Amino acid sequence: MGISGGPALAWRRGEEHDAEEGADFSIGEAATLVGVSPHTIRAWERRYQVVQPRRTPSRQRRYTADEVEVLRRVRRGAAMQGGAPTTTGRRPARADGSAAEPEGSLWRSVADLVPELILVLDEGSILKSNVALARLTVTLRERLRGQRFLDIVEPFDRAKAVIACLSPLRRRRGWELHVRAAKGIVRYSFDCEPLWENERELLVMVGRPT
Repeated sequence: MGISGGPALAWRRGEEHDAEEGADFSIGEAATLVGVSPHTIRAWERRYQVVQPRRTPSRQRRYTADEVEVLRRVRRGAAMQGGAPTTTGRRPARADGSAAEPEGSLWRSVADLVPELILVLDEGSILKSNVALARLTVTLRERLRGQRFLDIVEPFDRAKAVIACLSPLRRRRGWELHVRAAKGIVRYSFDCEPLWENERELLVMVGRPT
Protein backbone atom coordinates (compact mmCIF):
# COMPACT_ATOMS: atom_id res chain seq x y z
CA MET A 1 0.00 0.00 0.00
CA GLY A 2 1.64 3.23 -1.11
CA ILE A 3 1.16 6.43 0.85
CA SER A 4 2.20 9.73 -0.70
CA GLY A 5 2.78 13.02 1.06
CA GLY A 6 4.66 13.56 4.31
CA PRO A 7 7.49 11.28 5.41
CA ALA A 8 7.60 7.99 3.50
CA LEU A 9 6.79 4.96 5.59
CA ALA A 10 9.92 2.96 6.32
CA TRP A 11 8.89 -0.44 4.99
CA ARG A 12 11.86 -2.71 4.44
CA ARG A 13 11.59 -6.21 3.04
CA GLY A 14 14.13 -9.03 2.90
CA GLU A 15 13.70 -12.79 2.82
CA GLU A 16 16.91 -13.40 4.71
CA HIS A 17 16.47 -10.58 7.26
CA ASP A 18 15.85 -11.54 10.87
CA ALA A 19 12.93 -10.18 12.92
CA GLU A 20 14.80 -7.07 14.01
CA GLU A 21 15.63 -6.15 10.41
CA GLY A 22 12.12 -6.71 9.05
CA ALA A 23 9.51 -4.13 8.08
CA ASP A 24 9.25 -1.44 10.73
CA PHE A 25 7.83 2.00 11.46
CA SER A 26 8.89 4.99 13.54
CA ILE A 27 6.64 6.04 16.42
CA GLY A 28 5.30 8.94 14.33
CA GLU A 29 4.42 6.61 11.44
CA ALA A 30 2.86 4.09 13.83
CA ALA A 31 0.80 6.84 15.48
CA THR A 32 -0.49 7.97 12.06
CA LEU A 33 -1.52 4.42 11.14
CA VAL A 34 -3.17 3.79 14.52
CA GLY A 35 -4.90 7.18 14.72
CA VAL A 36 -3.50 8.34 18.05
CA SER A 37 -0.66 10.60 19.15
CA PRO A 38 2.90 9.35 19.82
CA HIS A 39 2.37 10.45 23.44
CA THR A 40 -0.59 8.05 23.73
CA ILE A 41 1.46 5.14 22.40
CA ARG A 42 4.25 5.87 24.91
CA ALA A 43 1.68 5.99 27.72
CA TRP A 44 0.19 2.65 26.68
CA GLU A 45 3.64 1.07 26.65
CA ARG A 46 4.53 2.50 30.06
CA ARG A 47 1.25 1.75 31.84
CA TYR A 48 0.01 -1.42 30.15
CA GLN A 49 3.03 -2.93 28.33
CA VAL A 50 0.88 -3.51 25.24
CA VAL A 51 3.93 -3.76 22.95
CA GLN A 52 7.69 -3.72 23.39
CA PRO A 53 9.18 -2.11 20.27
CA ARG A 54 12.83 -2.57 19.53
CA ARG A 55 15.18 0.40 19.90
CA THR A 56 17.76 1.68 17.47
CA PRO A 57 21.27 2.54 18.70
CA SER A 58 19.98 6.13 19.12
CA ARG A 59 17.12 4.78 21.34
CA GLN A 60 14.39 5.49 18.81
CA ARG A 61 11.42 3.13 18.83
CA ARG A 62 10.78 0.93 15.79
CA TYR A 63 7.48 -0.93 15.42
CA THR A 64 6.75 -4.03 13.36
CA ALA A 65 3.56 -4.37 11.31
CA ASP A 66 2.25 -6.86 13.90
CA GLU A 67 2.86 -4.36 16.71
CA VAL A 68 1.01 -1.66 14.77
CA GLU A 69 -1.93 -4.03 14.40
CA VAL A 70 -1.87 -4.71 18.18
CA LEU A 71 -1.99 -0.96 18.80
CA ARG A 72 -4.94 -0.64 16.43
CA ARG A 73 -6.83 -3.31 18.35
CA VAL A 74 -6.01 -1.55 21.61
CA ARG A 75 -7.31 1.75 20.23
CA ARG A 76 -10.56 0.14 19.07
CA GLY A 77 -11.01 -1.56 22.43
CA ALA A 78 -10.39 1.66 24.35
CA ALA A 79 -12.79 3.62 22.15
CA MET A 80 -15.59 1.07 22.55
CA GLN A 81 -15.16 0.55 26.28
CA GLY A 82 -14.61 4.20 27.12
CA GLY A 83 -11.78 3.44 29.51
CA ALA A 84 -8.31 1.95 29.78
CA PRO A 85 -7.12 -0.09 26.80
CA THR A 86 -7.09 -3.86 26.86
CA THR A 87 -4.26 -5.95 25.46
CA THR A 88 -6.60 -8.57 24.00
CA GLY A 89 -8.23 -6.26 21.47
CA ARG A 90 -11.46 -8.26 21.79
CA ARG A 91 -14.68 -6.54 20.84
CA PRO A 92 -17.47 -6.26 23.42
CA ALA A 93 -20.38 -8.57 22.69
CA ARG A 94 -23.86 -7.46 21.71
CA ALA A 95 -26.92 -8.70 23.58
CA ASP A 96 -27.17 -11.66 21.19
CA GLY A 97 -23.57 -12.68 21.96
CA SER A 98 -22.06 -11.56 18.65
CA ALA A 99 -19.10 -9.21 18.52
CA ALA A 100 -19.87 -5.51 18.16
CA GLU A 101 -18.26 -3.67 15.26
CA PRO A 102 -16.14 -0.63 16.15
CA GLU A 103 -18.29 2.25 14.93
CA GLY A 104 -16.52 4.08 12.15
CA SER A 105 -13.04 3.05 13.26
CA LEU A 106 -12.48 0.47 10.51
CA TRP A 107 -13.37 2.80 7.66
CA ARG A 108 -11.43 5.66 9.20
CA SER A 109 -8.34 3.44 9.31
CA VAL A 110 -8.89 2.45 5.69
CA ALA A 111 -9.31 6.09 4.63
CA ASP A 112 -6.04 6.98 6.36
CA LEU A 113 -4.13 4.43 4.28
CA VAL A 114 -4.97 5.91 0.89
CA PRO A 115 -3.05 8.86 -0.63
CA GLU A 116 -6.16 10.66 -1.92
CA LEU A 117 -7.74 13.51 0.03
CA ILE A 118 -11.03 12.40 1.58
CA LEU A 119 -13.38 14.95 3.12
CA VAL A 120 -16.94 14.88 4.40
CA LEU A 121 -18.53 18.33 4.30
CA ASP A 122 -21.57 19.53 6.24
CA GLU A 123 -22.93 22.75 4.73
CA GLY A 124 -19.49 23.56 3.37
CA SER A 125 -17.59 22.89 6.61
CA ILE A 126 -15.25 19.95 7.18
CA LEU A 127 -16.98 17.31 9.28
CA LYS A 128 -14.44 14.54 8.75
CA SER A 129 -11.20 14.12 6.82
CA ASN A 130 -8.45 11.59 6.41
CA VAL A 131 -4.83 11.97 7.42
CA ALA A 132 -3.78 12.86 3.85
CA LEU A 133 -5.44 16.27 4.22
CA ALA A 134 -3.77 16.83 7.59
CA ARG A 135 -0.40 16.05 6.01
CA LEU A 136 -1.01 18.31 3.03
CA THR A 137 -1.98 21.30 5.14
CA VAL A 138 0.28 20.43 8.11
CA THR A 139 -2.72 20.82 10.39
CA LEU A 140 -3.94 18.50 13.11
CA ARG A 141 -7.04 16.65 11.97
CA GLU A 142 -8.92 17.84 15.05
CA ARG A 143 -8.31 21.44 13.99
CA LEU A 144 -9.56 20.79 10.48
CA ARG A 145 -12.96 19.77 11.82
CA GLY A 146 -15.36 22.69 11.52
CA GLN A 147 -13.08 24.64 9.19
CA ARG A 148 -14.69 25.94 6.02
CA PHE A 149 -13.66 24.06 2.89
CA LEU A 150 -13.26 27.45 1.22
CA ASP A 151 -10.42 28.25 3.60
CA ILE A 152 -8.17 25.59 2.06
CA VAL A 153 -9.02 26.52 -1.55
CA GLU A 154 -7.24 29.26 -3.47
CA PRO A 155 -9.35 32.47 -3.76
CA PHE A 156 -9.67 32.25 -7.56
CA ASP A 157 -11.28 28.79 -7.21
CA ARG A 158 -13.65 29.58 -4.35
CA ALA A 159 -16.62 30.21 -6.65
CA LYS A 160 -16.25 26.65 -7.97
CA ALA A 161 -15.96 25.34 -4.39
CA VAL A 162 -19.17 27.15 -3.44
CA ILE A 163 -20.99 25.65 -6.42
CA ALA A 164 -19.91 22.14 -5.37
CA CYS A 165 -21.37 22.72 -1.89
CA LEU A 166 -24.69 24.25 -2.98
CA SER A 167 -27.83 22.37 -1.93
CA PRO A 168 -29.24 20.23 -3.38
CA LEU A 169 -25.87 18.57 -3.63
CA ARG A 170 -24.96 16.91 -6.92
CA ARG A 171 -22.64 14.14 -7.98
CA ARG A 172 -19.64 15.56 -9.81
CA ARG A 173 -16.59 14.02 -11.43
CA GLY A 174 -13.23 15.68 -12.11
CA TRP A 175 -14.09 18.94 -10.31
CA GLU A 176 -10.72 20.70 -10.37
CA LEU A 177 -9.74 22.98 -7.51
CA HIS A 178 -6.43 24.46 -6.37
CA VAL A 179 -5.77 23.56 -2.74
CA ARG A 180 -3.57 25.60 -0.44
CA ALA A 181 -0.92 23.17 0.81
CA ALA A 182 1.81 23.95 3.33
CA LYS A 183 4.42 23.86 0.55
CA GLY A 184 2.47 25.73 -2.10
CA ILE A 185 -0.58 25.43 -4.32
CA VAL A 186 -1.60 21.97 -5.57
CA ARG A 187 -4.27 21.31 -8.20
CA TYR A 188 -6.65 18.48 -7.30
CA SER A 189 -9.38 16.75 -9.24
CA PHE A 190 -12.31 16.01 -6.91
CA ASP A 191 -15.08 13.47 -7.24
CA CYS A 192 -18.11 14.63 -5.25
CA GLU A 193 -20.84 12.34 -3.92
CA PRO A 194 -23.85 13.50 -1.85
CA LEU A 195 -25.15 11.30 0.95
CA TRP A 196 -27.64 11.51 3.81
CA GLU A 197 -26.88 10.75 7.45
CA ASN A 198 -29.33 11.35 10.29
CA GLU A 199 -31.41 13.62 8.04
CA ARG A 200 -28.34 15.69 7.17
CA GLU A 201 -27.24 16.23 3.60
CA LEU A 202 -23.47 15.67 3.47
CA LEU A 203 -20.96 15.84 0.65
CA VAL A 204 -18.11 13.37 0.28
CA MET A 205 -15.15 14.66 -1.73
CA VAL A 206 -12.25 12.52 -2.92
CA GLY A 207 -9.36 14.47 -4.42
CA ARG A 208 -6.38 13.35 -6.48
CA PRO A 209 -3.48 15.59 -7.55
CA THR A 210 -3.39 16.35 -11.27
